Amino acid sequence: MIDMGFAVDLEAIMGRMPTSNLRPLNENAAKENCIYRQTFMFTATMPNEIQRIASKYLRNPIYITIGDPNEKASKNVIQYVIWTTDAKKRKELQHLLDSRKIDPPIMIFMNMKKACDTLVHYLREQGFEADSLHGGKNQNLRARVLKEFSHGLIDILVCTDVAGRGIDVKGVKVVVNYDMATSIKCMFVS
Repeated sequence: MIDMGFAVDLEAIMGRMPTSNLRPLNENAAKENCIYRQTFMFTATMPNEIQRIASKYLRNPIYITIGDPNEKASKNVIQYVIWTTDAKKRKELQHLLDSRKIDPPIMIFMNMKKACDTLVHYLREQGFEADSLHGGKNQNLRARVLKEFSHGLIDILVCTDVAGRGIDVKGVKVVVNYDMATSIKCMFVS
């Protein structure tokens, strides 16, 4: 939500929450049988803006990390970068798909929902089994598309970052970042 411009709204909500029921900083001063407010924040990453908000509104926060943040990428993951212009991206992708240098299942990440659907339409015209996964689809439709992709009924899944959050699809051979991330820290995958 922070990336989507809701930081001001989040801070407005957090700033209006009552402080009379906050747990004292000194645990010895906590009253028995008193119900204190608990505030939870969930995030997949901890960029500076999130850390700032957490330190401003949370007392003694507990950070839960899944996986080893110092772990290197798998040795069997190979990364390629193809420098191109926006106007030539689709042509480069088409070349990769036609040359069979990349084989399904393939996930293609894009920044915008409408762009996902447009690329899916194009890929279907080229004879590929493709579908999109993004926040503009209802949960039942997203679940169906993900199931079809997982079972090999769809070769190419074109998606926004909604698919990169907590979704584990076994056997994905290729991930294409079609749109460049807005900040370099968004490109790291854990």
